[in-house]
Amino acid sequence: MKNWFRNTVIITLILLCIPLAVKSQKFEYKKVTAVPNFIKSFDEKAKLSELKKSNNLVDITKYLPNNPNKEGKVDYTEYLQKGINENRAILMPNFPILINDNGLDIPNNTLVVFNLNSQIKLSPSDKTNYQVLRMHNKSNVTVYSPKIIGDRYEHLNTKGEWGMGISIVSSSNISIYNANITNCWGDGIYLGQRNGKTNENIKIEHALIDNNRRNGISVISVDGLEMSNVIISNTNGTSPESGLDFEPNHNSEFLKNINVNNLYTFNNKTNGVVVYLARLRGSVQKDVSITINNHTDRYSRISLGYSSVVIQNKNDKQIDVPLKGFINYINVDSYNSKHAFRVYDGSINDEINVKLKPKIKSKYNKISNSSSFNKIKVTTK
Repeated sequence: MKNWFRNTVIITLILLCIPLAVKSQKFEYKKVTAVPNFIKSFDEKAKLSELKKSNNLVDITKYLPNNPNKEGKVDYTEYLQKGINENRAILMPNFPILINDNGLDIPNNTLVVFNLNSQIKLSPSDKTNYQVLRMHNKSNVTVYSPKIIGDRYEHLNTKGEWGMGISIVSSSNISIYNANITNCWGDGIYLGQRNGKTNENIKIEHALIDNNRRNGISVISVDGLEMSNVIISNTNGTSPESGLDFEPNHNSEFLKNINVNNLYTFNNKTNGVVVYLARLRGSVQKDVSITINNHTDRYSRISLGYSSVVIQNKNDKQIDVPLKGFINYINVDSYNSKHAFRVYDGSINDEINVKLKPKIKSKYNKISNSSSFNKIKVTTK
């Protein structure tokens, strides 16, 4: 009887602990802390004053109805788009604005400046895809201090994962400065390709990309990307749940001439930074060139992830053509992560030189549990 009672108590305690264990595995949002000294600040007020003096900015508040709502509760998409279409140097209203899931299309040769209190809030959507700010097949666009709040907590269904804060597709000479993008259904910023035309000469500087559902920034195709002083945090909700994700969808796309300097990834559910090359491999040999210099990750499950697995493609008889090029991780550091650097199982030995130069080498003595790690070229020298 005593043994029966004891065993019953033990089983009961185990069953009571299971919900706690499951609950402990859930994502926990964390306020961004311990920002590295290498992340340089952006003086938005000073830059705004400079831009107002040096550009003939048109305040498109005048396109809104009289006595507009200044609390982001009335949809003014149509009015804003008209103001954007009719001017090439734009000053956004100095208060929150609600827009719908048609988003705002930014024309060629346009400067968009957000005021100190400017903010775009997306009205709840049921679409699987949206772009709050859209630059598709555009050139020569500069956006300062865009503040975007997506609809992840008000989305009208559970479908899709492609609601983007800023979407840049098949465009050139696009510069985004001081972005603050939160709560998007998909990615904070998306760099994609359409009809075989990649992005060229893209700049993303001084950004906070927080609490987006799929990725903070997705780089699908680009030839020429400069990224600096960027913080990507708390990405969670639907896979890949990574801060910065380099992930081409097809052999026709590019990951070339990419330089990332001063990057802080924080508490992203899966990867701080991940490079996923499986779909880039194909009949045409592609040349990858990525350098990440000064990167610190805290609390992401995997600080740096690398995957180069083989995806069988019956329509491509030359699928074994290896990738070539280089990926440099210089001055990288990891805190409170399960893996400082993880090579995913099944990755193969392409002709890519992967160079890892950590700030503290001892953290990377065991950088992967993958049996494939020794099959790819990784050096810490």
